[in-house]
Amino acid sequence: MRHRIDDLGTVVVGLESAAGAASAVHLGWRLAQAAKATLRVVSAVSDPIVDVVTAGVGLDAASHHEGLIARRRAELTTALDPIVPSEVLNAVITVDLGRAEQVIAHQAHRFDAALVVLAGAFPSGGERPAGVARHLLRTLKRPVVLSGPRAGDIGRVVAAVDVSFAAEPTFRFAADLSRLLGTEFEVVHVVAHPDVPVEWAGSPHAAEGLADAGVRAATEMMTTLLSEDVPRRISRGEVLATLRAEAEDDAGALLVVGDQGRGWIHRRIVGSTTEALLTECSAALAVLPLARPDPT
Repeated sequence: MRHRIDDLGTVVVGLESAAGAASAVHLGWRLAQAAKATLRVVSAVSDPIVDVVTAGVGLDAASHHEGLIARRRAELTTALDPIVPSEVLNAVITVDLGRAEQVIAHQAHRFDAALVVLAGAFPSGGERPAGVARHLLRTLKRPVVLSGPRAGDIGRVVAAVDVSFAAEPTFRFAADLSRLLGTEFEVVHVVAHPDVPVEWAGSPHAAEGLADAGVRAATEMMTTLLSEDVPRRISRGEVLATLRAEAEDDAGALLVVGDQGRGWIHRRIVGSTTEALLTECSAALAVLPLARPDPT
């Protein structure tokens, strides 16, 4: 499935709190304006302790919930007024009760969002909203963008591709993002340090030979996939560390990766670069969910 973003329809910005809202909404508004799409800002509120206490003594928590929703709307209005015109701000904000991943997924489905932008960090410990992003990628099958701390300054989009079916859709999605945002664009591939089979351990050139083969495969893939005018680069190193440095060393970069939707067991045992980036990378990150082709 090709995720085209030149006709987005609706961009949903999902927020757990007002913290980080400005950066995420700035990016969402920028994309929505460029694509002539509708912006929706969705935020979740909850107070499980009050819910338990009021339920235990038979009290109605409705008035408390109304207060939570009103306060969140006020916080968001104050934070976003410099970004989104005041005449449209109130109409685009939706605040609902519940867990962040459930509220954002429900409202994104309701608005038929083509893209969901999340604040790059949540206030509790400054952690990435990786759990929310994973839930959206698995349930909605829509691209998710984590805004990073300076999403308003994005001036370069970097498509990180591997030598697999995921390369082409990831490249095209990243190119669309770059065009909408009016940024520089580059495609990168990282050739990992190879694991040399035990039986080859005595050969001093075994690892170098495998790495050279990886470079040749990546070069062939890029030659086939990209037109001559598309900047591209092949690096060698540890994949996660190299991609993190690619994004984090440039505050204006948006890193774009594909998520091949492997199961929990594979991610747990083998690992996943995308999974690690969701959790560890502090820069702006866009993840494109991809379904593996049917071998038949």
